[in-house]
Amino acid sequence: MHMIEGMVDQVARAETLDGAPTVDSVSLPEPDSGRYARAFTAGRRAESSLALSLTAKISARNDLGRWNAANVLATIEEASAATDPVTHTKAMHRFDHYLLGPEYSMVRRRLALDMVGDSFHTGQSGDMLAGMLLLTVNLFLDGDPHAERRLTEVRELLAHGAQHAVGSIVEAIDVMLAIRAGEMTQAERLTVAYAERADADADADAQGWHLAQMIAIRWYQGRIADLLPSLSSRVDAPSVGATSELQVAALALAAAVAGDRRTAILALSEVRGHDLADLPRSSSWLATMNAVVEAAHLLGDHETSAQAYKLLQPFAALPIMSGPGVVCFGSVHHTLGVASLTCDRLDEAVDHLRSAVQHNLALAHWPAVEVSRRRYAQALARRDHPWDAATARRELASSAAESATLKIETPRDTSGSTLACSREGGLWRVTVGQCTAYVQNSVGMLHLAVLTANPHQEIPATDLVAGLDALSNATEAGKTAYPWAADATAARDHRHRLTQLRLQIDKLESHNDLEGAARVQTERDVLLGELASNAGMRGRRHRNASGSEQARIAVGKAVRRAIQRIAEADATIGEHLRGAIHTGIRCSYRPD
Repeated sequence: MHMIEGMVDQVARAETLDGAPTVDSVSLPEPDSGRYARAFTAGRRAESSLALSLTAKISARNDLGRWNAANVLATIEEASAATDPVTHTKAMHRFDHYLLGPEYSMVRRRLALDMVGDSFHTGQSGDMLAGMLLLTVNLFLDGDPHAERRLTEVRELLAHGAQHAVGSIVEAIDVMLAIRAGEMTQAERLTVAYAERADADADADAQGWHLAQMIAIRWYQGRIADLLPSLSSRVDAPSVGATSELQVAALALAAAVAGDRRTAILALSEVRGHDLADLPRSSSWLATMNAVVEAAHLLGDHETSAQAYKLLQPFAALPIMSGPGVVCFGSVHHTLGVASLTCDRLDEAVDHLRSAVQHNLALAHWPAVEVSRRRYAQALARRDHPWDAATARRELASSAAESATLKIETPRDTSGSTLACSREGGLWRVTVGQCTAYVQNSVGMLHLAVLTANPHQEIPATDLVAGLDALSNATEAGKTAYPWAADATAARDHRHRLTQLRLQIDKLESHNDLEGAARVQTERDVLLGELASNAGMRGRRHRNASGSEQARIAVGKAVRRAIQRIAEADATIGEHLRGAIHTGIRCSYRPD
């Protein structure tokens, strides 16, 4: 209680100073329970005009750590009883950030209306603007078709009196609307500019919203795996804000798409914790659950999908939003449909995904409409009831037409395109046409890199194996690293460069410069890949028949495993490789 009394005295002294004191002028201890708020309001409610606002601050900070809204809701009731409109409004401003979860629509609406009403008594245009913004955000979170009309009213108020916090949220909502419209280039341009301002202002919330927006953009472009490195580094860093769970769930999804099952499983386990039901119902909860379900689908995780379905079912009618309406992933029906599809509940999946298409149309979320149509067609094809095939064809045709209009990257026909493999850190980027997949390094990927770098060339399996054997010994002193090399001087130069790169990587890693080490590793991998290509093109002394057969078996197995991993990340690329890669005693890549 001595700590509480000290805080009370601090507020009392603040009220005797010239000028209007603010709640933020009072330093608070790190809260560990609701006792601070209860003690404060019990001891000073009648004596201090700042008591209720300070109670709001304590409750909000306490609940931010535990995401238990009970204290916040109780303090809202206290605030509602306040007779002083200025004190009432100050308290209300403390809660708009902490009650954006899917359960609190009515609370937010009441709060916003109270703020608007109080603004007529306080005479502060900022109070009116904050209340109108919260009303607008609530409409977006509820999927109300009048949300954009209300946003226009907020813009008009902003024109008469700019307020940085409100303007920042409106800018973020503009990014969300650009994504809904399928204008991904515009959305990315807006969110990058938004992120630069957030960095300058050290606005942690805005930085988190930017990342969530990039997750949405890359997801609808079919490029979520591109975010794998940045998500990995962010998740390893200390968490900031309520979007941290979304970052981990997005990491699980990006890794699953890239075929990195180990990382995906670990990230998904971190999000689940002991029980998925314990996941905080923060403003990013629906978006987090959406990423969890999509990752679980790719991993074939029936248990997680079934539990997520039960938790999400009460919110089927809502859009999947994050933050104060700054990111939208379409209808919750879509997520429920994917969870049902994973659990082989096909009738249920068809019903949800049909509803998702209609709901996304009502939201005018065109990328989500296109994705839901494809999932709906997939569910129909798997169920295979009479007329399902015809309906699936119509949905796929509509999806293709919408995709062409929106110019959003989706799996496309790869005929006539040549595949390219490039190393990026610990992953391989596999690209054909406009399709991209990321997969882990493996012996099979090294074989594929050689074959795809030499289209239409027949390369003996023994040369592929021998090339890797030589590469593994490339930096060992006193050995002939490149028996296929025509020039002994070039061989010595290559050995020297590889040794230099290896030492440089070790030095960077010892200084914990992992990004720099990854860049140098990429250069080393490129050199190794070129040498492997030379091994296949120039040829070398063939082994005996027994060695040829062993090489044929080893290369065939390694390549098939690599193609399977690629197919798990991108079915279109996997199908392309299955038709274009030929293994045996002699191997080749024939894209046409």
